[in-house]
Amino acid sequence: MRYDEQHIEIREVESEGEGEGEGDENETKYPKNEECFDNKIIEYNILPTDESILTSDAVQHFREEGYIIFNRPLLSHETVQNLNYRLENVLRGIYDLNRPPDKRPKLVKVPLPVAMTTHSRNKNEKAEAGGPLGYTGNTQNVRVQQIININKCDETFRNVALGQQHLGEMVSKLMGWSDRGVGARLAQDQIWAKPPGAPPLAYHRDSPYFMFEPPDVATVWISLDDLSSADLGPLEYVSGSHLWGDGRIGSTKNFFLDTRRKKLDFDELDEHKDHDINNNNDASYIDLDDLLRSAAEREGVDSNKLKFVTTLGMKAGGMSIHNGRTWHGSKGNKTGTRKDRNPRHEGTAKPRRGLGLHFVPSDVQWTRDAKKSSLWKKYVTGYVKEHEDGTLTELKDLSKLEVDLNDFPIVWMP
Repeated sequence: MRYDEQHIEIREVESEGEGEGEGDENETKYPKNEECFDNKIIEYNILPTDESILTSDAVQHFREEGYIIFNRPLLSHETVQNLNYRLENVLRGIYDLNRPPDKRPKLVKVPLPVAMTTHSRNKNEKAEAGGPLGYTGNTQNVRVQQIININKCDETFRNVALGQQHLGEMVSKLMGWSDRGVGARLAQDQIWAKPPGAPPLAYHRDSPYFMFEPPDVATVWISLDDLSSADLGPLEYVSGSHLWGDGRIGSTKNFFLDTRRKKLDFDELDEHKDHDINNNNDASYIDLDDLLRSAAEREGVDSNKLKFVTTLGMKAGGMSIHNGRTWHGSKGNKTGTRKDRNPRHEGTAKPRRGLGLHFVPSDVQWTRDAKKSSLWKKYVTGYVKEHEDGTLTELKDLSKLEVDLNDFPIVWMP
């Protein structure tokens, strides 16, 4: 189900000396300079209209199918420009909050795209200037760029990630959390950016990566590019797959299997190691369809009759929301790689960038496995109690630990 006709407003507060952005508002372009970001204060709130977006039909669809797609932009053209500009800076190690994200790829060394700078380059500099995500024309051995918790290093992304009370409300109602009187908190944000030539992302569920109880997760996916071509590798959902069982064989360490059923270390996958997403030749590489196929078979579902739903056609600033148990994945970014002249193929190299916001119920507690996870253990503190005599006692029941509000802020409460 797609909600194309709903009107969602972005409220902008203009300061003195406002400058007008250039270009068609429906077309994603880079700003010609930085000034358009410096003299406008943007409130990144998604505002509901008089007619609620979440009709009873929409909620029913989400609970039956596991996803909902909003094709019309929910963030303004200028907001998306600003986010993409800030992303380019973060990829080069420029953090306006003076600390790095929890995880980032290798720093991009290619200078900012010419359209993103305020000065003209001389001949030598121009030759070095790259495109978005450091693209230089090479489409071989390109890597997917992943950033975890960009909100911790960049104020603009933080405003978007934490200033969305209405998103928290939508997620809580879709997931049924508000029915039991709890709200939503942000567990994590992620940037997934595919330069031209970047490989696919295997079909997977989000929930197994999050070590909270209850185990509910909802992901809001915001596209930072117009998904105008299938060659970009738009996000795809498997309709109804959130209703399947866990699909696990034994412990969580056996959950992720390659085509040869080789066991992979769960903590490595929990850390999103590079071989999981970038190296198709690695011995532990996960086939794009294998996890999905085996999960469907264990559920008694014919893997040849799965219903795939694509976000193709989504505008930059548009979003989708999916249940953390919904299987999803995406193909590689093939733009710029086609050597034929078939008009159906997208020949111009383009990036495919997206921001994922992972929400969990406001009342979550840690699971026992959280303190063993390379991704979560640094947040699990206080489970060792020091007594007056200097002895230490380990707290066995992690559910008695508070989940820190600074690291996992509550964004909405009923």
